[in-house]
Amino acid sequence: MIYIRENLKHLFQHEKSIDDFLDIEGEVYRHPVNTRKTSRFQRKGQSFFIKAHWGIGWREILKNLLYFRLPVLGAMNEVRAIKVLEKLNIATMTIIAYGEDGCNPASRKSFLITDELVNTKQLDHWYEKEFHEFDAGSQIKIKRKLIHKIAGIARTMHEHGINHRDFYLCHFLAKLPLQADMSIDEITLYLIDLHRAQIRRKTPKRWLIKDLAGLYYSCMELTGSDKKINNRDYFRFIKTYTGKSLRASLGQEPVFWQAVQQRARRLYQKQKNK
Repeated sequence: MIYIRENLKHLFQHEKSIDDFLDIEGEVYRHPVNTRKTSRFQRKGQSFFIKAHWGIGWREILKNLLYFRLPVLGAMNEVRAIKVLEKLNIATMTIIAYGEDGCNPASRKSFLITDELVNTKQLDHWYEKEFHEFDAGSQIKIKRKLIHKIAGIARTMHEHGINHRDFYLCHFLAKLPLQADMSIDEITLYLIDLHRAQIRRKTPKRWLIKDLAGLYYSCMELTGSDKKINNRDYFRFIKTYTGKSLRASLGQEPVFWQAVQQRARRLYQKQKNK
């Protein structure tokens, strides 16, 4: 099974099979394991990213099942997640092509091609390197707008049964330029790296905690006194995420938010120890 977006089929005339797509050469961006690789390539001046999957093997499948986790078997999980986010009007990658081949879940081959998101930067990198260019008043304005934007994305995603599993600032791409006088609606944040995302009718609390703790942890990693996320920022996020007053949010679910904080601090301490 292979899908190619109709208006771009002419760019992939020579790819007839899954193996043809998996053989596309480009600049390797990530190759964390032998069974998965992300590369950037060009066709007639247009830039794309391809995520290639070669099957994770029975050993990895069994390991996930032993830890009560559903294994990610290929690119189709990310395809489904992108389509759901699109329906929810959450900015993400644009699908160009995808395909899957093989009945054996351990050796199934698959791929996903998406548009390159031009004029964007990882939000954590932008925040570390460019946030200081704003004056103090503008820093406060843009930081609050970003917190509101991210909390809204998290709330929409979680309310509709989606959890990311790698919900860090680095997986938000900010559309540039980011300016303090922009309205929240004018700020575009693309949520990427959805290959491990889970989709259900309702997201279990432990996965909500994992997502929110990951986001909290990645904010703790920010350096510089002018960039630090303070308690007021955390409380502002909670209010937007829950849609309730801070008193109601913390009063109704104190254990939940304590669990988020504790998990984030464990992640931070673990990283410091390394």
